[in-house]
Amino acid sequence: MSRTKCQAQAIPTGKQIKKALIDLDLRPFDLAKDLGVSVLYIRMITNEKRAAKDMRKKIAKRLAMEYRRNGYCLPAWAQQRKEQ
Repeated sequence: MSRTKCQAQAIPTGKQIKKALIDLDLRPFDLAKDLGVSVLYIRMITNEKRAAKDMRKKIAKRLAMEYRRNGYCLPAWAQQRKEQ
């Protein structure tokens, strides 16, 4: 069976990260502090000026943890996919 285009993304886009920060009432500063990077780096990622796949994965894990902690439903990009 082939993969379809509507399958959930493993790495969130900058827009998705911004929306998650708003949903969770967090600032880029809070995320940067938790991940040990600069606020400028987080803003570059959310504004799509850096690809940073590994950092986006870390951001996705951190935001998914916050969604769970607050009792919110996980967005599609934060849900775990089974690797085949």
